[in-house]
Amino acid sequence: MNRRGLTLVELLVGLVTALIIGAVSASILKAGIMTYTHSVRQNEALTRTRKAVGGEGSAAGIVRAARSAHAVSGLEDDEVGVLSSTSSVLTRYEVEDGGLYLTKAGVTALHADQVTEIAVNYYNLDGNGLIFESTAAASARLVTTLVTLKGKNSKQKDYKLFSGVVLRNH
Repeated sequence: MNRRGLTLVELLVGLVTALIIGAVSASILKAGIMTYTHSVRQNEALTRTRKAVGGEGSAAGIVRAARSAHAVSGLEDDEVGVLSSTSSVLTRYEVEDGGLYLTKAGVTALHADQVTEIAVNYYNLDGNGLIFESTAAASARLVTTLVTLKGKNSKQKDYKLFSGVVLRNH
């Protein structure tokens, strides 16, 4: 006799096989989406960090300003004042309400968002060649900066960027 159609067992085997293939495909797709989301977050954090550290356009970032500073003030975790050798105007970088604000000539503007901490350290050499921390920016031999960026939510980690260690030749 000529049989047409599927038995119940064949139908169940086919259905289980399709479900397994679907579950594997869904987990691969979910991993791809998570990887993409993580990459986008890291790219956003890197962009914010570059803006805070290197600057954007004519606004000098904290590393460039600290490197060319003639004098500094407020070397704290939330405020750094920089006086360049080419200008008598104090440029102040201040962390407030999750943003890095740049104040120059009395005008304050948001320089980078989601910044929670900034720190600038100057170092010099003593007569024995030992390195010591200094507050004299004009005579410092190297400068370091630390910028901490906050994740957008509690699941995202904070990013700390340590930059500088620039040899200063005066």
